[in-house]
Amino acid sequence: MAKKKIINQLYNGVFDGMDVNQAEEYFERAKGKYQDQLEKFDKLYELYKKPNTNGEYDKNIVFELIESEIDNNIYFPKVKSSNGRTEPAQQLESILKNELYDYSYREYNDLQERNTYIFGGAVTHVYWDRLSRNSAQGGKLCFKAIDPRNYIPQPGIKKVDDMDYMFIIESCTKMSLANLYDLTKDDLECCKSDTEFNIDPDLITVKTMYYKDIYNHICRFTWSGSLVLENDDNIYSDKLFYCSKCGAIKEADEDECIKCHNTEFKLKEVDRRKIMVRLMSEVTNENTGESVEMPRETELEVTPYVPNRFPIVIRKNISTNELFGISDAEMIETSQKLNNSILNKISERILKAGSIIALPKTLRNKLKVDNSELKLLYYDTPAEANGIIVKTLQPQLGNETYLMDSAYATARQTLGITNTFQGREDNTAISSKAKQLQVQQTAGRLESKREMKKASLVSLFELMFQFILAYSYEYRGYYITVNGEEEFKLYDNRLFLIDDGEGNYFYDDEYTFDIDMSATLENDRQTMWEETRLNFSSGAYGDPQSLETLKMFWQTMLRLSYPGAKEALEYIETRIDIQSDQAEIENMYKQREIAMKQSEITSNDMAKEREAMAAQNQANAKMMTALKSNE
Repeated sequence: MAKKKIINQLYNGVFDGMDVNQAEEYFERAKGKYQDQLEKFDKLYELYKKPNTNGEYDKNIVFELIESEIDNNIYFPKVKSSNGRTEPAQQLESILKNELYDYSYREYNDLQERNTYIFGGAVTHVYWDRLSRNSAQGGKLCFKAIDPRNYIPQPGIKKVDDMDYMFIIESCTKMSLANLYDLTKDDLECCKSDTEFNIDPDLITVKTMYYKDIYNHICRFTWSGSLVLENDDNIYSDKLFYCSKCGAIKEADEDECIKCHNTEFKLKEVDRRKIMVRLMSEVTNENTGESVEMPRETELEVTPYVPNRFPIVIRKNISTNELFGISDAEMIETSQKLNNSILNKISERILKAGSIIALPKTLRNKLKVDNSELKLLYYDTPAEANGIIVKTLQPQLGNETYLMDSAYATARQTLGITNTFQGREDNTAISSKAKQLQVQQTAGRLESKREMKKASLVSLFELMFQFILAYSYEYRGYYITVNGEEEFKLYDNRLFLIDDGEGNYFYDDEYTFDIDMSATLENDRQTMWEETRLNFSSGAYGDPQSLETLKMFWQTMLRLSYPGAKEALEYIETRIDIQSDQAEIENMYKQREIAMKQSEITSNDMAKEREAMAAQNQANAKMMTALKSNE
């Protein structure tokens, strides 16, 4: 292996290797500087989950308003090549979309929506799972949501790319940890359970440190207690599991070596500089001397692709000059406390209200006071009955109710949420147009948050692309929809190889990413179906009674995967074919009829000409006879 070089002699990271003591020292230092933020996160989560107002009754407006903001729309990528290479860009766009079709991404998106609004930001961890049993292609691209309370950044740094190191804390069961890192019972005794991060003391606290070393590599150091679980000095160097006995590569779906049946494997770096590609080469025919270009398998030396960033993406809520944005829960915390304080005061006054009964002293032993609905009182004279006086205590709650409603309205106005946006009755917008306008205005207030989400997704798509380019050397299958039907395609990493003009090949990563809003709308099939039906009925495609218009309508519905669209289109096309055949037959009969009429007209004209000629001949004959008789 080539000797490592320090790329920048002036400064390139602060670490040259890592051990438990050094990692723990940096972790404690970063955690100490970040402790106030961690306590704030705990407070915000409790505010969302169950606000503590020291009362029996709570109205959780933080939960209500945050749930109103949740956007479960799936935004798909749009990829463009900076070098004008459209085919790789289209294939990359399709394979990234295929990754997002997994339902686990919907769960991830739903969780990150709440994390963003509660904590002011969300953390995503991207990694390559070499042990995935769902892939026979050397591993699987994975990403998961990290609780912001389990992410410790380098103190004082506002951007992930500017950091030298960071930490992720996870809780694992002993069984899963032992299986993942092949640990023994004695190894587990060295692991530690940190009650600050674990609910159950039987869980193991696993800490992972990502850092840059002096060679400009992104490194990963994982430990628990005093036990080192992983020490990877370059996470982006390609590695595979090899059989410790015969050296064969471990298949993704096999637990033992397919050659020697050994069950022990070791992770080693893979040198993939030499790969086979199909290039156009000039071939000369020895007999004729003619030269033609034909594809030929050629072995090339290729520089492996190495990503240059941490595998972490942070999404901000309301953008600030901090690592995380502003939390919605924090913004409406005072409204939450005021609302519940007044609510508890109102409930106390209502519950303490009731009735006061004034009785003559002669009846004080004759009224039985208990919880029964029917009260019996025995009196001797009507005068005693007239002496009974009941006074009802009714609390005046107008000011308190107004203040509580004002606190709730203030919270909604702070976040820009209206009754119409929440689907509640709103008397300020009576017509449907007014309600639509209110929803649009609310969406405008939330647009900044949506833009922050799109920005984080663009960063996520770029990181996913870099992982695929670095690790996915084998063919990978994906699906695309063509004319309403799914087609299976194969993704080939070699499509991204380019030549620098001197015979040196490297991977092209100059692609720009954006959010394809049209793809997002296309995936809202119900809306697109309704829009298509509206266009059809309004005559946008032509006369709705025309078969050609019906054909265009069902072709559009087929592309939108409408159930039964294929059969309906086939039926319409059959009717069009039958109609076309009938039109041809009718046209043929009309042509024959026209030809017969033309023939009849021609015959009549010829008969008339013959009669005229005969009459002329007779006249000429008479004239000749008359001339002869005169002579």
